[in-house]
Amino acid sequence: ETHLVFSIDPRGCEDVDDTLSVRSLAGGKLLELGVHIADVTHFVSEGSLTDLEARSRYAMSVLWELDAQSLAVTEVWFGRTLIRSSYQLHYELAQALLNGKEAEVPELARLDPEERDTKLTELTKALEKLTHIARHLRAQRDRGGALELEGVEVRAQLDEEKNITALVPRQPLEVHETVAECMIYANHWVARKIQEVFPYQALLRRHPSPRQELFSQLVDTAQARGFAMDTRWVLVRSLPVCLLTIWLEELASSEGGACLLTGD
Repeated sequence: ETHLVFSIDPRGCEDVDDTLSVRSLAGGKLLELGVHIADVTHFVSEGSLTDLEARSRYAMSVLWELDAQSLAVTEVWFGRTLIRSSYQLHYELAQALLNGKEAEVPELARLDPEERDTKLTELTKALEKLTHIARHLRAQRDRGGALELEGVEVRAQLDEEKNITALVPRQPLEVHETVAECMIYANHWVARKIQEVFPYQALLRRHPSPRQELFSQLVDTAQARGFAMDTRWVLVRSLPVCLLTIWLEELASSEGGACLLTGD
């Protein structure tokens, strides 16, 4: 009840595990940005085998108090929260609201017109504040030398029998970057907190290596279309060689000398 919490995900997303919140504080002098990551173990029965593996509960949140003018951080809070999301938005719907277009928000469909308009205005203003903050965060990262990796994401279009009928490129929307910036910001501040509390330790999230048999169908499909694919670690192994080559070339250039590069 104290916060307007909502999620923004791809259309049809069922794995809604992170939400956002934003509000004004101190008569408009401060803004509060919140990122809330769902802790699914809250729904695990206490004492069960799964519970023995994961003891944490509720959502994990990061809340920043920002100066409303400069957007400088004045205070950061980390902790467990209990949240109730008011809206489950998809990217296109959120962008439509930001663009001032008429859009139907499912959670408001059954309200009377006056209450619906009031809540819609409140939601739209929250999205506008979020966009304003995210633009600042993006500019701040760019000034710090952020690496930008461009790529085109596609969505599979399925028929009634779940067969792929088309691959549709995702249209770039500003709200994509808005959500991404908030998540990057949360990761950044959590990393700072971990480094502060555990200065001589590090946390490493490791995934098992992919099993080659899982690529069999992809390789067979590619071969049927006339493409050859190598799913081994050839590319990964080649990366250190590439980096060494670049480093030696830069060294030779900067010192005015020459380096002999071999293919071995």
